[in-house]
Amino acid sequence: DVLSGMYCDFLSILGLPIPIVGALHGTCVGGGAALGLFATDVRVASPHLKLRFNFVPELGIHPGMASTLMLPRLAGTARATQLLLQAGKWKELQAEE
Repeated sequence: DVLSGMYCDFLSILGLPIPIVGALHGTCVGGGAALGLFATDVRVASPHLKLRFNFVPELGIHPGMASTLMLPRLAGTARATQLLLQAGKWKELQAEE
């Protein structure tokens, strides 16, 4: 099905032996946010970037695409918990902090 195919694509990007650079711009929600953050080695974010994880509060499902593992590594445990459980928005400037 579509979701398992998307997850397989995500895993294949993670397994590439070359550095992956992601240009993040606009609104990235759920799986798009996970793909932009976790499947890239280097991230370049525009000032207009808005990330949002809506898995738990809006969809009532477990965060996918390794979000519970990878987001705390990038944002810290407290911020990751807030983003994952409250569907908080993470703007680019907050990401730098």
